[in-house]
Amino acid sequence: TALQKEAQLIIEKYRKSLPRKSVSEIWKNIISKIPTIEKLNLTERSQSSLDFSNVEEQQQFEKLRRELQQDEERNFFTHPINQSRKIWTSGSQQHTYTIPRKKRPYLTGMLPELPAYEVYIHAKQMEEQRLAAIREFKISQEIIEQRRKDLKALKDWREKASSMQEKKLMERREGNILFKNEVLKNAPFATDPDFYPVTRNELQSKQERRKRVVNVPSLKEEETKDKQLELQIQQHIRMMWERRRKQKKTVQEELEVAKRDLEIAEKFRSELAERKNRIPPIDYAFTAFSREPLSNS
Repeated sequence: TALQKEAQLIIEKYRKSLPRKSVSEIWKNIISKIPTIEKLNLTERSQSSLDFSNVEEQQQFEKLRRELQQDEERNFFTHPINQSRKIWTSGSQQHTYTIPRKKRPYLTGMLPELPAYEVYIHAKQMEEQRLAAIREFKISQEIIEQRRKDLKALKDWREKASSMQEKKLMERREGNILFKNEVLKNAPFATDPDFYPVTRNELQSKQERRKRVVNVPSLKEEETKDKQLELQIQQHIRMMWERRRKQKKTVQEELEVAKRDLEIAEKFRSELAERKNRIPPIDYAFTAFSREPLSNS
């Protein structure tokens, strides 16, 4: 009420200047000045002013009225929101009841419900997208695994080639040592041991010159063809590296490009195998030219 608000303002004004005891006394004096609320006598109005023809109708009306009041009180006080809250003022206890509020539905009716066939189509599209993502993931995994296998095969091939080269080099060195020891063993007395390796090198150079003389035009043609094939292979490798430097493509496009590169590499491999089978061995060419077998060096 207005008096209570005024009292609160007065208390706030004199709170800092007055001690706590005087504040409590002022509060008691203010409350004592507030007029008491008169209680209404509802017993007089409880009786109905209606005129009934007989007593039975009046009793039935009173019974129905009491039942309705009891139902309303039961429904009102049993609701959890309508629990009483206590307010303490001037030593008296008063009960105030909250008014029940209906909960407003949030976003109900704003979004229309999807029909059954649209829900089915949406679920089917989501499933197709999931399967496509799994398929692309598997394809990328296969590509990575294939690259790893290719790198491993290339590494094994290089190691094998280097080991074979070292083995041949060791065999050649051992052969040279054995030949030198054999020559020195059978040499006559008072001969220079360094003379025999020089003569052997001269014989080897003569044999190499004879090999070069054999079928010179055909060898030149084969050499030009080999150079052309080598240029084609280098150009193909350069194109592959340029495609890799460019922007990344989809998995399907990468598979098509890799398949095309594999076909070209297979073509080059078949050409190399064919040329290798077509070229006659050096031993046969030397025998046909000089009528003498090529000596093992």
